Parts: sequence; C-alpha cells; structure tokens
Amino acid sequence: MKYRFLLLLTFVIFQNVYSQNIQNERYAILLKIKANYSTKDVKKLNLFSFEIEEISKNLNIYKITREKPWTEKEIGLLKQDQAIEIVQNNRNLKIVPRATTPNDTFFYKQAYHNYKNLPGLSVPFGINSINAWDFDKSITTKKGDTIVVAVIEPGFDSLHEDIDYFTNYKEIPNDSIDNDNNGYIDDYRGWNSIANNSNYFKDLAIVHGTNVSGIIGAKGNNIKGISGVAWNIKILPIAGMESVESIIKAYDYIITMKKNYLLSNKLKGAYIVATNLSGGTIGFENDEPIWCSIYDSLGKYGILNVSAADNEKRDVSIGNGDLPTNCSSDYLITSTILNNLNKLDGAYSRCNVDISANSSNVFTTNPKNSYIDAGTGTSFASPMITGTIALMYSNMCPLILDSIEKNPLNYLKKLKNELLINVDSLTDLNDKIVSSGKLNVYKSIKNIAVCSFSNLKSFSCKADSSSLIILSNKIKTFSFVENGVLFIKKENNTPTTIQIFDVIGRNVLNEQISNEESRISVAHLNRGIYILTIENKEERENKKIEIY
Repeated sequence: MKYRFLLLLTFVIFQNVYSQNIQNERYAILLKIKANYSTKDVKKLNLFSFEIEEISKNLNIYKITREKPWTEKEIGLLKQDQAIEIVQNNRNLKIVPRATTPNDTFFYKQAYHNYKNLPGLSVPFGINSINAWDFDKSITTKKGDTIVVAVIEPGFDSLHEDIDYFTNYKEIPNDSIDNDNNGYIDDYRGWNSIANNSNYFKDLAIVHGTNVSGIIGAKGNNIKGISGVAWNIKILPIAGMESVESIIKAYDYIITMKKNYLLSNKLKGAYIVATNLSGGTIGFENDEPIWCSIYDSLGKYGILNVSAADNEKRDVSIGNGDLPTNCSSDYLITSTILNNLNKLDGAYSRCNVDISANSSNVFTTNPKNSYIDAGTGTSFASPMITGTIALMYSNMCPLILDSIEKNPLNYLKKLKNELLINVDSLTDLNDKIVSSGKLNVYKSIKNIAVCSFSNLKSFSCKADSSSLIILSNKIKTFSFVENGVLFIKKENNTPTTIQIFDVIGRNVLNEQISNEESRISVAHLNRGIYILTIENKEERENKKIEIY
C-alpha cells in the first residue's frame, strides 16, 4: 500500500549535492525497521514529502521514494536513528537466472549442456554444464598456469575459428630445428606421433579430432559457433590414433611437454592437466601391460586421462575385452554413453567403465569453420568428462593446485573421486558401471570452487585381476567373481576340465567345456579364497582366486 504523509521538521534541510534535478526520475532507499518499532518512530526521516511502500510485513522492511537523490550524508544520518536496523540504496537490479546461457550461434543445438526435466525421466537430461558456468571459466588457474588439454585423435583443423589450439612459442615453425630442445622438431602447434612430424592437421577430410576438441573446449560466449564444456582452455592436438605404438608415442610426447613445464619454471612445455583418447581396441590389461602402465606415469606428472569405451552395448570385462578401458590405473577415467532417455547405450563394466554422459545427437565443431550434428557415440562422452576436468582447474584454489603439484598421485585420485561420486545416479546403471551414474558438471565443480574435496569413496568392485591363467598360450581364463561368473576363453575346441576347490580341498565345482568361449556360474559359492584348476590333455594349471 502506498500513502503520503508529512513528518515534523527536526533538523536543517539537507544540502542538495546535485546542481540539477533530473526531471521525472525517482529515487528510493530501503529501510529495515527494528522489531517493535514502526516508521512513525523514525525521528530523522523528516523530509517534507515522499512515499512509503511496505515491502515486507514480517521483516518490517519499507521502501522510501522521492524525486531527488539520496546523499551519503542523509543515509549516514538515518543509520544513526535508533529505530532503524538497516538502511541501503535500492539498486533496483534485475535478478536473472544463474544458469549462464552463452551467446554462441548454435548453442541451442547443444541440448546436452542443459539440465532439463523431461517427461518420463526420473533424473534430468543433460550434463548440467549450464549451471557449472556460473563458476570461473578462466583460461588460467588461480596461480596463472594456462590450462591445456591434450587430445589424441586423427584429424584436426588447426585454423578453426572456435577452437583455441596450444602454441609452443619456444619453437620456431618450419625451420627444421628443435628450438626448445625437447626432442621434437617444429612442434609449434602439436605433434604427429604416427609420422613423427608436426603435420598433424594435413588431412581435413578426417574430422574426428575437430569434433572432439570442440566438445572439450570450443570458445564459449563469443557470438559464434558452439560452447565447449570448458570455454577458454587450450587444446594440444596430437595425431596418434593408429596403433598401440603411435598411442604410446603420443603419451610420451605429452609427458615430455608437462615435464619440461615443471622443470623449466614454466618457461617451456605446457601445463597439461588432462588427456582425451576417444578410441581404443579389443583386449585386456595383460595383453597391453606397457600401454596400461603409461597412465600411472602420466599421473606422476599431474595428468588425468579420459578414454571412451566401446560403442557396442556389451560387458567389456569379458569376451574380447576393451582397451584402454580394461587398464586398471587410478589415473584413467573411462566413459560410456546414455541415450536421450538416460538409458545405457554403450559398453559397460562394473569394474572398468567409470562414468556415463548424455552424448547422443551431439552438435559440435567441424573442419573449415563449420559445425555439424556429429551423431552419437562414446567418443563424445569422453570429451565431456575431459572438459569438466579442465573446468575444475579453472576453479581450484592455490592450496589444491599446490597439493596436486606436490603429491599428484594422491590428489588426482581425489579429483577422479570428485567426478565419480557427484554423478546423477541412475537405476539403469546399477551394477553396470563403477559410479552407477552420469556426469553432472555442476556437481563436479561446486566443491572445487570453494577449495574443497568430497570424502574419498571406496567403490566396491574390482575383479580379481590376478586371476589370468595362461596354459602354453592355449587357454586364457578370467574370473569376474563380482558378477558371479567365471569366463573361459581358449583358442580351440579342445575339451577342458574346470574345477574349483575350497581351502580345505573340497571340490565345489566341476565343469567340462569344449567351446572357445564359456561362462560358468560361481554365484553359489561363498566369499573366500579358492583354488581354480584348469586341465586339458596337454597340461594342468592351478591358480588361487578370491570370490568377493
């Protein structure tokens, strides 16, 4: 209710600090009157004519409006009044939703950035980048390090308008000299570990690297193109996705660049915080132990690594396996895909696939300054997670950054833990992937933004990775006892006997198999230590296994 009233003059009229009144403009302040007082008790509110509007009856707050500005002196005098608890200018600011919507041309096509309640979904669709963008989106850490993500892919458009590629300014391009003495000639804008040269972007017909780089870090809010998960970071392009050898070389280049940065007092190399590999092949850790061991080495230099599991909806813990998904390093995060209904649409493993993301119908960057609906795939889930790691570094306080630098192996585990425990849990993912949920960028950022880590969670999983048995390379046996299944794979149809004995020698399982691939249930066995025996015409082997 508005009403006008006059108060008795109790002090000299305040001097007008403005030389001219602005016609038809009105000025307001807000007063919070103390409990058990009213506006009538405010003795120093003695101007001849003004309006009072009750803003809050419960809190005793009023708006006082007049046609000339309120001076600091006037406000200071009102603050001295015994009936007033708080007095302030009414700034009349517009309150806007805190979901930061970038002005990029095609942002409306990037549905996965949002967080929308859709009919039939128990958990909102999307990875919730849009709320995470209320936090810091700087290109540098709080200590001034330029954040770099290394992307191992075929095909990059190094001239794309919406991607900020890393530049090695210590290297002079195209002079055939290793100017920075890092062992790589002319690596001014990345490296090609397949051809061992700097021509990583030669074939623009190969688009995957450009697609993935845009999802990670396309420039946000620049009135063009799209928004990456991390708006302002640098992409280090490495053409290396051809063979295991080329991937090892790619990771070796990454270690060199990060090592040089740390050893040169930030004068050389690059502050690489994460790598992305949106590809892989079949197999298990025992097939590629050197490849798998590299992730621990990367962790020692403060680098987290993200990879994409197979697109096929299958359990990659068994059958043909999947690499690097089945590498057991704490410094590797593996990803799978959800469809638009938050349903699993890619590979899974209760022990080896960590997290999922809504990565179907992904709109992203494409060569020659173009943009494309790149389709669906785990290839696009992985860069969403990698971009989230980069965004975390934009928000880390110096204390956390120092801790990662001094003790990377410990604190990168905490960083990985932050991603996995702050997922949106989905029943469709229970007992299918380690985190049982999908990426939520906002949840992953919020603790980091206030200089905090969540408590470490122990994910009850691990298969008995020591239970590989090789009999003259003819039989390979894996026990995935967390699922109550023993998986047998061998190279021929030779009849084989599978037996399990408990610790006092009792035979608790006896099976005859001939097929190259077999599954035997051990769900009836209690937790404990057992002896697994495999026997064929040629040989016999025993192996201790543990059922969890």
